[in-house]
Amino acid sequence: LELTKHNSLTMSHENQFGLLHSVGASGSLVGVPLAGVSVEAEVHDFLCEVTVNQSYKNTNAFDIEAVYHFPLDEASAVCGFRAEYEDGVVVDAVVKEKTEARQEYQRAVRSGKQAQLLESVRPDIFTMTVGRMPAGSVLNIKVTYIALLKAEGSASRFLLPTHIAQRYSPSNKIAVTFPNVPSTFRPCIGLNVRVKFNTQSNIKQLTSPSHPHAFAASLNGKTGEVVFAEDMAMNTDLIVLCEEETPHQPRACVEIAKDGSLAGLVTLFPEIEFRDVPREIVFIIDRSGSMGFGRDHTGKTQMESAREALMLFLRALPASCTFNIIGFGSSHSSLFPTSQPYNDHTLNQATRYAASMASDMGGTEILKPLKHALSGSNKNMPRQVFVLTDGQVSNESAVFDCVRAGSAMGARTFCLGLGGGVSHHLVEGIARAGKGTAAFVTSGGDAEELHVKVLAQLKQALQPSLDNVSVTWNFPTPPAAPRVDVPAPSAPVKTLLGYRSPDVDKPAPPSLKAVVPRAFPTVAPPVFNRERFVSFALFPAGHTEVPTSVTVSASTPDGPLELELAISDEEVLSGHVAHRLAAREAIREFEACSDHRGAGSGAVSKAEALAFALTHSLASSLTSFVAVRSEPNDPSSGSMQLHHGVVLPRELELDEEVRERGLMQQQQWRSNVQVCMAMSRPVSRSRPSSAPDSTLSWRACPEPKPSAVSFSSAGVRSRKKETTTVEPERAATLCAQAGASACRGRGRSNGDAQAGPGMCGAALDASAPATSAMAGGSSALFRGGEG
Repeated sequence: LELTKHNSLTMSHENQFGLLHSVGASGSLVGVPLAGVSVEAEVHDFLCEVTVNQSYKNTNAFDIEAVYHFPLDEASAVCGFRAEYEDGVVVDAVVKEKTEARQEYQRAVRSGKQAQLLESVRPDIFTMTVGRMPAGSVLNIKVTYIALLKAEGSASRFLLPTHIAQRYSPSNKIAVTFPNVPSTFRPCIGLNVRVKFNTQSNIKQLTSPSHPHAFAASLNGKTGEVVFAEDMAMNTDLIVLCEEETPHQPRACVEIAKDGSLAGLVTLFPEIEFRDVPREIVFIIDRSGSMGFGRDHTGKTQMESAREALMLFLRALPASCTFNIIGFGSSHSSLFPTSQPYNDHTLNQATRYAASMASDMGGTEILKPLKHALSGSNKNMPRQVFVLTDGQVSNESAVFDCVRAGSAMGARTFCLGLGGGVSHHLVEGIARAGKGTAAFVTSGGDAEELHVKVLAQLKQALQPSLDNVSVTWNFPTPPAAPRVDVPAPSAPVKTLLGYRSPDVDKPAPPSLKAVVPRAFPTVAPPVFNRERFVSFALFPAGHTEVPTSVTVSASTPDGPLELELAISDEEVLSGHVAHRLAAREAIREFEACSDHRGAGSGAVSKAEALAFALTHSLASSLTSFVAVRSEPNDPSSGSMQLHHGVVLPRELELDEEVRERGLMQQQQWRSNVQVCMAMSRPVSRSRPSSAPDSTLSWRACPEPKPSAVSFSSAGVRSRKKETTTVEPERAATLCAQAGASACRGRGRSNGDAQAGPGMCGAALDASAPATSAMAGGSSALFRGGEG
């Protein structure tokens, strides 16, 4: 692989790309220590526990720090992180507030200890940092998460994300994009995937629409297992469908944790139907450039899937509705100025438009067409918005806020995700915020799959809105005391000078206040025909009485509908699964509603979300896992380099922190998905006496110290002018006053130097020779403290 002058990708004929190679600082391919990945998943009914095992091996002759980005299911709760060393030492990571965890990791690495850090970049993207791996060492990392399986027709759908799709950044953020993975791509490391199923009824079949020819399945009554080939193509997320003889049975469970706290879970699969309601239907079609990528084994792109889906929608619309079509990319345009009645004339116009659609409208500016489609609503004909997209944007929070505002005005928003690399976080998030449903069309899906999903979503949109849903947990009512008729004695004379009521010595009557657990989602999701309904509950601290049943009721045009599910002894379980899933749902509410300052505008505050994450040991936008091995390495064992890699991704957005650290520039990231970037961390510099001045060797730095600054107004090198030791901010001021173009040495943990136009700078440790930075006849000399 090489990067051309146009920052495009050229593949060599050897096909040498993948997780075992990265582009080094010199441009040559160097080793990256991710040696293998295995996935073990166990499914119990609609719940699954997944363990991702990552094996690292440092084949270099120096210590390294490796950084990898990898995707996880957006609905998952990451609850376990363990480091296993080759000498048998095992370290279980702990969850801490995000800044505290990062600082602990940095302190450990600087002091020569081995440490690992797991952070959430987005709800569906995580970063693993493996620090201070000694040369030749081996390390195994185990990440465990739990998740709910989505219902897909009569099957339960297991999802394993395998790459990060391209994300378009419509704001002023710096976007990092990767070209698409070729459909014939095979990873250069082994990827072992094994999924075990335990169901309520006998399993009929196990299939994989994403990798139909790359797995082997075995069935035995209520159990089954799927094993995937190591060399399967990873250009699409892995999906397994499990079909049972009696699928989606309703369940109500209560879980008792070790501390005695209670959590509840209720799920059901409604089967309801009402008369269709006249609707205004607005289709928003993604026509951005990314919709033309990602051809599957049938040669079909996301744009072609969108074209077929829109044709199916148009032919199935009822005559009583009005409709419009909005295509968007960098801009957006509508087929009609306003929604038009559905008739032969408008259908012909829409059909011609759909047939001519192409992925030729630039970037994915989804927010503006959403605002346009959701502005205003006809109360007599409620608006239903359908978004067809490959879900490759980075401004999800703003999109969710927009859809949520439209929902408050009476509109509902449904989303159809297209392609194997679709962002489930975006598609599911739009449906949650818009009180609609989400569906996915996988790469290689047949025409029947598309037909079934399109008609099901349209039918859901034409049905009445059943979003007034309540969940009530019921407790046993104590039996009433038997009534005994006793003749009333003659009332004694009561006096103010010596009366004591007989009730004084009676115990206080039990409180009649009903126990109301806290439900998550805070507002119960709407009820749809053949769409799984799930609600969690966390009971008040100290409450130990187990409920006997739970009642789910919904208001409908024909009156209330309700279902009461008894909680049997078999459904009173021990563990932390329901607790963690409930906590993850609460955290997700905060993350979906939080603004750019991090203050939650929803029912869950930032303080509550942080408490949930810390109490239940969950990685989130507010918390991270950190593991530190107590024994330090020999700090003199060699230099440490930073390897920055991506585990099966295609794109990642640089946030402010990454930009500040200056790991690499945008054009340096334009590489193939499987090419891992490596670059030495600028820690501290020293010049070997035998090497020329331009040769730099890098070694790890200890704690930062204040910067030392010397400057001269003469245009010559000098080491004898004014020198003073000051804080970093003061050092920058002195440099500016000396006439240098904003040159400063900063005593930071990762040590860096910044220089203005025409200058060069470097961070030095206190033992290194002073170096001058030349700029137009004046020089600023500086010596950074160690680090």
